[in-house]
Amino acid sequence: MKELNLTALPFFVANNPDRYKAIDAIEAGKSGKMLEKAIEKTGVKFLGWSENGFRELTTSKGPIEKPEDMKGMKLRVCGTPIFIDIFSSLGANPQAINWSEAVTGFQQGIVDGQENPTNGINVPTKVWQWHKYSTDWHYMIDPLFFTANMKVWKEFSPEDQKLILSCAAEAEKYGKALSRLSNDNGQAYEYLKSINKLPAVTNPKEELKKNGMTVTEYTPEMIKRFYEATAGVRADWTQKIGPDVVKAAEEDMKAAK
Repeated sequence: MKELNLTALPFFVANNPDRYKAIDAIEAGKSGKMLEKAIEKTGVKFLGWSENGFRELTTSKGPIEKPEDMKGMKLRVCGTPIFIDIFSSLGANPQAINWSEAVTGFQQGIVDGQENPTNGINVPTKVWQWHKYSTDWHYMIDPLFFTANMKVWKEFSPEDQKLILSCAAEAEKYGKALSRLSNDNGQAYEYLKSINKLPAVTNPKEELKKNGMTVTEYTPEMIKRFYEATAGVRADWTQKIGPDVVKAAEEDMKAAK
C-alpha cells in the first residue's frame, strides 16, 4: 500500500525539533486519518497505532557521522524499494537479504551493518556480537497498525467492539512506551513503572555502550545534512505515496512544533 511509505520517507520525521511530537501529530492529524482510510479501503478495520520504533544503523565500521562515511558499505536492509533507494542515495550498497543470511554475512565480515530499532531488535539480538558502532540517526520510524478483518469485526456486538478498541488503546500505549524507553523525556519509563511492566533493560543505549559499542547520537545539524542528502528520494517517493498525504503530514508536524 503506497500511502504507508509515508513514515519511511528519509529523515521526514526526524528533521523536527521533537521527533516523537512529530509522529504523534501525524497519527492524530489529517494525514493519519488519510492513512487509516487507505487501510480500511483494503477491507480491514483500523483499530489503532503503536510503533516498533525509529530505525537506527549498526555497523562493524564507523563511526557514521556524515553521508560520505557510508560510501561503499554493504548494509542489510528490508526488501522494500524505498529502503534500497535511501541507502543507495547515501552511497551505500544495500543488501535486501533475510536475517539469517545477514548474520552469516556479519560473522564472515562480508556485510558491514544493518538497520533496525534499538529497543525492539538491536538489544534483544545482542547486535554487539557483530557490530561496534550504533548510529542514532532516526532516519525513519516503523508504525505498528492494529487491524481486524472487517467482516469479522462487524460480527462483534457494539459492546465487544468497544472493549476491543479499549484493549487496543492500552496496547498502543504499552508498545509505544517500550519503543521510546530511554529515547524520550522519561515519560515512557514512568508509564511502564506505573503499570509494573519495566523490562529487564531500561536503558537500551547504555546497554549497547556497556557491551562495547560506540553510540553516535545525532545533533539536529547532523540530521539536517542527511535530510539534504536524501532530498531526491523524498521527492521521488512523495509522488508515489501521494503529494496530498505528504503535504498533510508536513502541515500536521508543523502545527505541532
